[in-house]
Amino acid sequence: MDGQVVVANAATFEDVATTTDPAMTVDSNQEEVVLDGKGGGDDNDKELQRKIGEISSSKENESSSKDKQKQSRKQKQVPKCDRKRLKKLSKRVQIVNREHERSGLLTPVDVNEYKRLAELDKISSEDSKEDVGDDPVALGPSIHLRSKKKIVKTAEGAHHRDLLLWFLQLIGGTADGTCNTSNNRFKKRTRDEPVKATIPHWACIHNPGAVEQIAILEVHVPASSGDTAMPSPLERYVQFLDACIAPKMSDRATTSTQQSSCSRSSIGLSTKWFQGDRVRSMTHSLLNFSGHQTGMSVSEQSESIAVKKQKMVESTPPTLSVLLDGLERLLLTRDQMVRLGYPQVLIEEDTGNGVQKREEDGLPDSGGALVHPDSIPLNQAKEYVQNFGVRVGKKDGGEYSQLYVQTGSVDASDDSVPRVFGLDCEMVLTKNGHELARVTMVQFEEFVLSSGKKTAPSKVKVLLDCLVRPESWVVDYATRFSGITAKILAPIHTHLVQVQCALAKFLRPNDILVGHSLENDLRALHLVHHRVVDTAIVFQAANKRTKFSLRHLSAYILNRNIQTGSHCSEEDAQATLDLALQKAYLGDQLKAPRGDQDENYTLLEYCPKTKEGSPSSVFIGSSIWLKDNITPYANTAHALSYDSVDDCKKAMLSWMTGQRKSQLVWTNVVLPNRNESFEVFQSLIENILEKLPQPCILVIAMQYGLDGARVASGQRKVCQDVRSSVGWSEDKETVYQKELDRTRWGHVHWFGA
Repeated sequence: MDGQVVVANAATFEDVATTTDPAMTVDSNQEEVVLDGKGGGDDNDKELQRKIGEISSSKENESSSKDKQKQSRKQKQVPKCDRKRLKKLSKRVQIVNREHERSGLLTPVDVNEYKRLAELDKISSEDSKEDVGDDPVALGPSIHLRSKKKIVKTAEGAHHRDLLLWFLQLIGGTADGTCNTSNNRFKKRTRDEPVKATIPHWACIHNPGAVEQIAILEVHVPASSGDTAMPSPLERYVQFLDACIAPKMSDRATTSTQQSSCSRSSIGLSTKWFQGDRVRSMTHSLLNFSGHQTGMSVSEQSESIAVKKQKMVESTPPTLSVLLDGLERLLLTRDQMVRLGYPQVLIEEDTGNGVQKREEDGLPDSGGALVHPDSIPLNQAKEYVQNFGVRVGKKDGGEYSQLYVQTGSVDASDDSVPRVFGLDCEMVLTKNGHELARVTMVQFEEFVLSSGKKTAPSKVKVLLDCLVRPESWVVDYATRFSGITAKILAPIHTHLVQVQCALAKFLRPNDILVGHSLENDLRALHLVHHRVVDTAIVFQAANKRTKFSLRHLSAYILNRNIQTGSHCSEEDAQATLDLALQKAYLGDQLKAPRGDQDENYTLLEYCPKTKEGSPSSVFIGSSIWLKDNITPYANTAHALSYDSVDDCKKAMLSWMTGQRKSQLVWTNVVLPNRNESFEVFQSLIENILEKLPQPCILVIAMQYGLDGARVASGQRKVCQDVRSSVGWSEDKETVYQKELDRTRWGHVHWFGA
């Protein structure tokens, strides 16, 4: 082969055929690698060896890479124990157990483990046909009604607030109940007591560990004339919310306690935003722990107090001397009585009224027992008050024109054992102000130890419970509170002076009267007594400004519900007496609830933070709403002011789905006061649900006619003033209460991803 150099057999260096160098050719017939050119020489041999070395090195690298991939894949294979764990977690993800408050993956640790194992199994088992469960990316929380014999349709605003707090603690990693005090508005206060977040009795949270974001949308629906004919002004809005989710939740209404999880879940409940006649916004109900000591619901606080009392209770009840010593420490001082407006005698003459001996009063001797006022002749009663009555000064100066009677000189010596009485009165509004309509007095007989969560009522004897005819024309019977009606008082002929005589003759100067805001009762009775225990002061908040209602104290401390309808003076007298006795027995161990302005918990203190400590909570709404509810409190949340519904929607979606996602997005919108308000609401909800992130819990809260109710409440207060010439009729009160109920009852819808 002239001019050619045979290098080697092509079968030996078969890889040389892959080179692209034009100087090398392969003769397929001779199966030899041939170098074109003449002479061959050392240069060609060196070039050939270099290229062969590169090809060999490339083959070795490729082989090594394949080995590494096989080894890596082998390492990534899910062990058998992990595959069992993945199968177990997948089952938990799919099954909703509505008998319990939580089901599925309970913590973020479980969620991260499930995602990790599912991803490894997907990589290592390309040809595996085993179903390992849902796609981890689609994993999200859901919310359901807990299985109960009785279907829950209504809830309190505090229930939703407690559930929000539970989610915030879960997201913030403080589900153990710890509280961050760095955001505390009151620097002198310490937060050693943990705040325990609770799940309401009606809620079942599935996969709570997957929650990464909470979005709250408050919608204020303005009052309109077209809604007055409807049974519920929010009915259209509620039906629309149910329709948004109903097609996807066809299996949610099954009666089985275990069911397959759905792509989206929801709970809709009619919600009471406030109690009584004091108009409150839904923001106040959802955001604040008003008067709560530990952030728990009233029933749970009462249960906690009952546990403490049960531990301190001895095997035998306290003696009378122990209770009397405790009550002595609770008596109001003279300065306190003057400051609070208790009836105080202006002038006490040596031979004047009030300190004369009562043997010559002309009334028959009762032998130390309480004479019923009806048995005292009216003329003798008037003469008694005229002879022994005293002048009492007003709190703001001056004196009352009516004569008061006192139970004896404050300096009078009496070595007898003090008696303890509970006193309560019901008043009606007359043209001359509030006048007595019913009086009840009970006498303490025996202390009863509690055997359970509820405080057992002490044994008492009802000494007096009678109706009294007002002296002036009645403007308002206040039946909802007093239980008094015109029909009830029509046959009554007992007058105030007869009650004054009966009490003044019976009570001794060293007796102890117990009541709640007792200065009002004593002024209604025109009675002066200097040894009183006022439970409104005994259980007053630390700020010395907030007074709690007797109903709240009874529920909080005694775990006893009173005043469920109209007030009953006998029930109130028993409750206030039991409160004082419990305080006298337990002392400082029994504390008052926290006040609205002094030690008030708010959800702002539990706003989640990122790891870097930057704020991760956003509040969106009008400047007025932010000023009233957000900015007065020290917090690290963003406060964004927008007035229009469209601007609020854009800001809310931006913080829910944008690059700067917030863990808590709280938005407050007011629908326009026109016929298109429902259409605006529809568009708002559809846009939000369409872009709702998977790991987000959405709460839609609604309240009707808040501004109108506040205006009507102010007008009612002005008209009921005794100085007003307009007056407030029963027809106006009926219309007002009907409108107030529309504002009091709202609706809350929870949406899961």
